[in-house]
Amino acid sequence: MVDTATVLKSFYESFGLPAFTTDNVPDDQELPYLTYRFADTDWEQPISHYCQIFMRTRRNVELLNKAKEIKDAIGTGKFIPCGDGYIALHYENAEIVTDVDNPDIRSVYINMQLDVLHS
Repeated sequence: MVDTATVLKSFYESFGLPAFTTDNVPDDQELPYLTYRFADTDWEQPISHYCQIFMRTRRNVELLNKAKEIKDAIGTGKFIPCGDGYIALHYENAEIVTDVDNPDIRSVYINMQLDVLHS
């Protein structure tokens, strides 16, 4: 059976960027890449979830285009088959962040709600 972690990784990698959980980015990973928060638990209700895209850029256009690509894929709700049910993602908002120490590195947080639905 396919687990939630594998399905989320596959979903995020479908946007053409290497994807890692927030605590599993290789030290030598080059930009751009995507991270996502993952907590493997038995959810009784939706939880807060996010992904974050990191790019080396002084302009936000590329970053915003990639964030829009993810937002458009989620639409009003994305249901991804997973095991005996689905992962449900619901877009909430996005926020751009600039690295204080290196203004050439920018990221965008995409905030969502995540739920695991069993059939």
